[in-house]
Amino acid sequence: MDGLLLKISYDFLNLLEKRGLGTSGIRIKLLPRESSLPFSTFKSSANFAEFTKEYGSIIFDRRFLCSAGDFPVIENIILTNKNLTFENQFLWYNITDQRKLIRKIRYDEQRKDIYEREIQRYLDLMYKDFDTYTANVNAAIKERLNKYVDPCYVDAGYIAPN
Repeated sequence: MDGLLLKISYDFLNLLEKRGLGTSGIRIKLLPRESSLPFSTFKSSANFAEFTKEYGSIIFDRRFLCSAGDFPVIENIILTNKNLTFENQFLWYNITDQRKLIRKIRYDEQRKDIYEREIQRYLDLMYKDFDTYTANVNAAIKERLNKYVDPCYVDAGYIAPN
């Protein structure tokens, strides 16, 4: 698996967790490095901790850029906003393409206006985060495919400064 894209996904999930958005139902789409291959495969993680445990050996390795292979991209995710005092879940599907959302929210009608404003505020934040994640993933894939020399082929400091 590509270490750069795993690191980007890890940083994205970590950002969501720090903002109080609990992650679960993480589904990773493995895009083949060779674009002529007709299909992708999928892997799942129950939550951020499981994702970190499964891919930590690559993510936390100082030479994570040396890990090459299929491009792992977060395809589906369930977010639960821990900052809100009522039951809420946001099921995101096809994040990097069509970005479909299913909202599961339960609150009392007396505070509907306040809750709707808060929900919209967090939705705007989620859309912004997904836009940033998608841009980072696309830039990383483009960079990986257009590299002439693999970053692990030449050691740092190979060419001494004048």
